[in-house]
Amino acid sequence: VCCEPRRLAAISVAERICVERNEQIGGTVGYQIRLESKVSNETLLTFCTNGVILRTLMSNRDDFLRNATHIIIDEVHERDRFSDFLLLILKQTIKLNANIKLILMSATFNIKKFEDYFECESPVIEIPGRQHPVDEYFLEDVLKATNYMTLPMARYKQRLDRSKRQIQASTARTGTDEVSIPGRTPEVESQLRQEFDLILKGAWVEGTDQAFDKLLDFVSLNSFLMNHKHSETGVTALVVAAGQNKLQAVEALVCFGADLTVTTPNEMTAYDWANYFGHKDVSAYLSGVYVDKSVGSVGNQATEEEKELLDIYHNCFNDDD
Repeated sequence: VCCEPRRLAAISVAERICVERNEQIGGTVGYQIRLESKVSNETLLTFCTNGVILRTLMSNRDDFLRNATHIIIDEVHERDRFSDFLLLILKQTIKLNANIKLILMSATFNIKKFEDYFECESPVIEIPGRQHPVDEYFLEDVLKATNYMTLPMARYKQRLDRSKRQIQASTARTGTDEVSIPGRTPEVESQLRQEFDLILKGAWVEGTDQAFDKLLDFVSLNSFLMNHKHSETGVTALVVAAGQNKLQAVEALVCFGADLTVTTPNEMTAYDWANYFGHKDVSAYLSGVYVDKSVGSVGNQATEEEKELLDIYHNCFNDDD
């Protein structure tokens, strides 16, 4: 009898051995778990959970011991109420039944501790492990190889592409990196700054998704306001998004080209504000962006396409799904 701590392990190991022996489960090899049994009169090796053998020993120990020659406890280092009671009963059992062979298996357990518990010096067989070759794939590699794209991801990508096209079109017209309205005068620019001040204030006070959608739309059409500081508070769009724990807005602004080093009057960056308010996801993201920018572009880094796909996935992925 071989005891596994989990029913999945008992089933999968039994099935694997049957495959290697080219026989059906329930023949010479079977398993028995709660509410399911795959054993027969021909079964010589039975895999079961600790709970199953514990109940068997407590209810019908004599019959069980007459038919068993070896009891194997796998992953003996995993402690729970079943394994502790099982070891207690087995300690008593092997003292009364010298023919029973008890085998304890584990990759990490303390041999001396179990020798002291069973009050004996048992032979120890150490089987060296070996490392198999492992291929590492990063998430961006998997996304690209599988062409993974959900409906929310497609919608987010369309919005991102639309914003990029607007920026490129305006840049082509003006010959600068600023997205401007044709014929924009200093008076118009001043009005836009005043309007953006109100949008920044609204996003900070309200903190709603609608307020940040309005902010992102306004910035995508007027990129010269990307790092604009509020005329009174000195906060930028990135600072507001970081302070309000709006990770998607932060990622979009970084993608649009927001400067992560811009500080507010108290010399705090967007990362500092996120860290101050305890927004761990935002601060972790901004910290990662800082590292990427400081390291620079190297050959083994992800391509721009892969980075964009990864950003889209993270923006649309829900841990609760």
